[in-house]
Amino acid sequence: MSEISKNELEDMSTRYQELVASQQTLLLSTASTAVFLHQLRSFCAGQCGCVLYLRQCDGVPYVNLLNNPRGSLLFIRPESEARNLFARERAVLNCSVRK
Repeated sequence: MSEISKNELEDMSTRYQELVASQQTLLLSTASTAVFLHQLRSFCAGQCGCVLYLRQCDGVPYVNLLNNPRGSLLFIRPESEARNLFARERAVLNCSVRK
C-alpha cells in the first residue's frame, strides 16, 4: 500500500468533515453482545436503521446507545449528490457508550 501525502490526507479530512457536517441523519448499526460489527459489512447484518442525531459544536455525533452500548455509524453521500451511485462517499465510525 502506498503512503498518503500530507496534502492527500488533508483533502480526505476536509471531504470527511464536509460529508458529516452536511448530513441530518445517519445509519446506525448496533452490534450484538457476542460480536462487535465494525466495518461497512456490519450494515448488512444485525440491526440497522436511519436515525436523527445531535451534533455538538465539537462535531461529535450523539446517538442513544444506552440499551446496546456498541455500534457503527454510517454517513453516506445522498444519491442525488453522487457522481456514481455505486461509489458514493461514505464514512463509518465505530462507537461505544460513555456516560
